[in-house]
Amino acid sequence: IEKAFEYEKQIRQNALNPQISINISTETFMDLNFIENFKSIMDKHQTNPQNITIEIIEQVCLYDIDIARNRINNLRNLGFKIAIDDFGTGYSNLSYLSDLEVDFIKIDRKFILDLNKEKGKKVLRDIINISHSMGCKVIVEGIENESQLQLIKIFGADFAQGFYFHKPNTFNKIIEYTPLIIWKKNKK
Repeated sequence: IEKAFEYEKQIRQNALNPQISINISTETFMDLNFIENFKSIMDKHQTNPQNITIEIIEQVCLYDIDIARNRINNLRNLGFKIAIDDFGTGYSNLSYLSDLEVDFIKIDRKFILDLNKEKGKKVLRDIINISHSMGCKVIVEGIENESQLQLIKIFGADFAQGFYFHKPNTFNKIIEYTPLIIWKKNKK
């Protein structure tokens, strides 16, 4: 959290509007002091919450749905966007989508692996449609080739993520890539 907020501030100070996602572990999210600690770090770095999406895995709802709902609402009230990460990894419960105010559903890459089967295509398409009907944007994880990308576009996914675009990298390496050329120009 600390590093992501530092990076957000650095990028924003260079006249860019970063979009950063932070994966929050279940243990961190369910910690009694999570919101208080989170606000403290946010204030320290003068974070613009509109530039950050908080990703939580759907299993946090198994611990206590009321606590999860309360924390999600607190984060949304601060201005952060919320994503349910790895949706469909074994504990999926579609009632979470109607019970929690979230902005994004990140569909786990295992659904991409099933795109060679007709049933797998139908399941992915239906999850995207249900997510949209609940007012959530959909990010499909695990895209590794053009044909997968084209198929999820047809199904109506809003965003795609995966090695097809780029492998994970360090902050210093990322700022070397376009479209962050503005960053380099401002640094000189």
